[in-house]
Amino acid sequence: MARTPDSPAIWRRGLTWGLRALLVWFVLNGVLGLASAWGAGTVPEPRSILLSLHGAGACGACPAGRLLWLGAGTLAALALVLLLRLGAACAILLAAVLLWGTLASTGADLWGDLGGGNPALLLAVVVCWGIVLLLGAMRWGELLRVQEVHITLAGLVRLTLIGHFFNTSLPGAVSGDLLKIAYVADHSGKRQAEAVLTIFLDRILGLLGLCIVASAMVLWNLPVLIELGREHRTLQLAAYTVGLGSVGGMVFVVLLELRERLVRWRPVAAVLSLGSRLLSEKLVGIFRRLVMAVELYRGRRAAAVKALLLAVAAHSLLGLGLYFAGRGIHETGLRPRYYLLTAQVANTVAAIPLTPGGVGTRDVVAKEYFLALGAEPAGKVGSVPVIMTMVMVGWGLVGAVLFVLYPRRRPEPETAAVDES
Repeated sequence: MARTPDSPAIWRRGLTWGLRALLVWFVLNGVLGLASAWGAGTVPEPRSILLSLHGAGACGACPAGRLLWLGAGTLAALALVLLLRLGAACAILLAAVLLWGTLASTGADLWGDLGGGNPALLLAVVVCWGIVLLLGAMRWGELLRVQEVHITLAGLVRLTLIGHFFNTSLPGAVSGDLLKIAYVADHSGKRQAEAVLTIFLDRILGLLGLCIVASAMVLWNLPVLIELGREHRTLQLAAYTVGLGSVGGMVFVVLLELRERLVRWRPVAAVLSLGSRLLSEKLVGIFRRLVMAVELYRGRRAAAVKALLLAVAAHSLLGLGLYFAGRGIHETGLRPRYYLLTAQVANTVAAIPLTPGGVGTRDVVAKEYFLALGAEPAGKVGSVPVIMTMVMVGWGLVGAVLFVLYPRRRPEPETAAVDES
């Protein structure tokens, strides 16, 4: 007997396809607006293209070459809408719109800037990103060794690159971490829970390193931020918020140090006792093992400090890479510390999982800070963050190639996991 779909399922399906149809219309209207602007020889204005209605005649005056590119882009966008999940398609299209808006709103000529840029400095951007990924692999390896899980540096680098690919191709900042969890579970013997914990600790240390660098940059540039006018109040607030973010990280570290005293405090002890009665014995056992794993880092503070310093170095290098990108296309108005400040604030905003890998959101924030801080020439501020994004996506493509070449999570001969005694 055939199963009849229930009413809520029908409504959800109808709503999903209705939103897909609306998104298809949105894409087609944007394409027609681009054709109209390019045919008239004007700079595409994002708000006009996205909010105004454009007829089919908009393509009449557009050159054939541009029509070809617009057609290919339209087909790709429609494929995203129709073949991917709605949320993923919206996130990817949002990232594309934000990137295009960053360039269009400043009149930046990305390909012209790259063609006339300094090859050595632009290559330095690629190297900085590569070192950042290497430092990330080393940081994770340091945490794994404390848990007596040993994976070769080559294996860690490969996993980091593959994780970076998933982080830059799927919405959310932890999609690559899920792959790491699946892999490390196959390489950690009886210490799976402890090994998986290192991935979350690695993420926490990375965010704590970002907060430390951001706080230092906000303090260093505080007089400049205070002098920004009222029209930049949002940028001031964002910088101050990011600068205070390290307070939360320090509270987390203090709580770890005071764990033994906290568990003896009567309200906390009552909550823990209630949890042990309500939760299953297996879940409670896993929780206790995780707590014991965290305790290992209290006894191996040198490893935790080293991992934190690697995170600080990585986020500092991202600021240096942004500086190389600006100087590489001959931007001359910004001081190096302005690049370091912008990189940390933009990366913090990009951690909000709106677009894959923060693509687009990071670029918009960086562009606004560059304009407020006096970049010269102003027309190049759109290209600088997009160059960093292109390099980031390029390293993600390297991870995609590695994922194709090494699709299985098979243990390597030189990789060993030391089980619990």
